[in-house]
Amino acid sequence: MLLIPLVCLTLAASTQTLSPAERVARARATYYTPTAGGLASFHCDVVFDWKDLFTRLNGTPVADDDPFLRYLSSTHLSVTDDLHGNGVLEWSNTATPPEDKAARAAQLKNGLQQMIGGFFESWNEFVNGDMFPDPDRTLTVTATDTGYLLHSAAGDPVDEKFDSNMLLTEVHIAMKDADVVTHPKYVDTEHGRMISVIQAVSRTLPSGPSTELTIRMEYLPVSSFQIPSVMTVDVENIGVIRMKFTQCSVKTADAAPHKP
Repeated sequence: MLLIPLVCLTLAASTQTLSPAERVARARATYYTPTAGGLASFHCDVVFDWKDLFTRLNGTPVADDDPFLRYLSSTHLSVTDDLHGNGVLEWSNTATPPEDKAARAAQLKNGLQQMIGGFFESWNEFVNGDMFPDPDRTLTVTATDTGYLLHSAAGDPVDEKFDSNMLLTEVHIAMKDADVVTHPKYVDTEHGRMISVIQAVSRTLPSGPSTELTIRMEYLPVSSFQIPSVMTVDVENIGVIRMKFTQCSVKTADAAPHKP
């Protein structure tokens, strides 16, 4: 009868003796990290409602026979992400833009590529383990009144705040020309803590304006992995852009691509 109480006391004692760095290292296992399960990359088609976007941006309805809308409707979008760095947006058309809209089409293509790249650059860091770097001389972890603070001096200085339950609540990156503060939100799933919202405020240094960005993600299973199925981007003073990812396939380490 004394066995269970003794085991509990032993576990509690071992937890209490963990250093702050050991606590952060152990916390990695509580977060959904598909790279640890062998996910190397994934590829999805992207569904984008061009008419809805231009209706909201213009403030007036856009006709179905609008030449520029017809050109955009012929666009095939897909994305490939290797869970490191930026995702790659692939853009192809079966039509050419109206002559007076060629520059606008190029600008839109570039803008979408930057947005997709920025999204996956942020999302990848939350799902590939980068938020839990291995301890070295450039990394310090200290206990605070509310949890733990991780400071990395490798490259651009990074500060990460965890609460007492080792939930990541804030990431602050201090770059030479910009300052970015991100507040992630997670949902608890059977796969672990899964990133669902990324709220970021970036400010151009030394005294430039700030920009607020909120990204929301929904997921669907592909093979044994959870892949983003819907991405909603809300940019302050610009608007909301929604993309849906379909026909996704995944590639695992040392394996061929396959679909669910």
